Amino acid sequence: MTLPELLEDEEEEDLQPTQVVQWLEEMIQQAVEDGRLACGVEGCVKLLSSSPEEVMLCILPGCDAANAEVKIQQTLIKAVCVEYFIHVLNTDNADKLTKLIHQHAQETGNGKMMAALPPVAENAPGYTCVLVKYPKDSQTQEEAVVEQLFKPKAHVHVQPYIELPA
Repeated sequence: MTLPELLEDEEEEDLQPTQVVQWLEEMIQQAVEDGRLACGVEGCVKLLSSSPEEVMLCILPGCDAANAEVKIQQTLIKAVCVEYFIHVLNTDNADKLTKLIHQHAQETGNGKMMAALPPVAENAPGYTCVLVKYPKDSQTQEEAVVEQLFKPKAHVHVQPYIELPA
């Protein structure tokens, strides 16, 4: 199922978790190809402080409860995102997010993007926060799906959580 088909099918219904994961994979792949990702606290803070209006989505993977430093960093990033009305998507695992990003960067052969990405390592601190910038094109399918995903439900603040594929 392609992204446009997904949007047509889901105009009246909520997105299903498997569809959200599929969309997220497609979005990350496109963002990697276009060089629209900021990874790690340092890169995310630079982008949020210089041009927060360019950020479409913030992805925050879960971390160990024992890792207080990462929890505090993520809380601060999330607060800035809320201040600038940037959607925040919580995922289950930083390792899965790391693999997903690097897999797409290697598939596309985007050497410039690979050089800009933090290295893959166990407990990689570079993937505790990932920001996705808006595409340079006008209104895109990605934006439409983000709006669908974060559509307010009965005046409840929505913060989706998804489990990434292994």
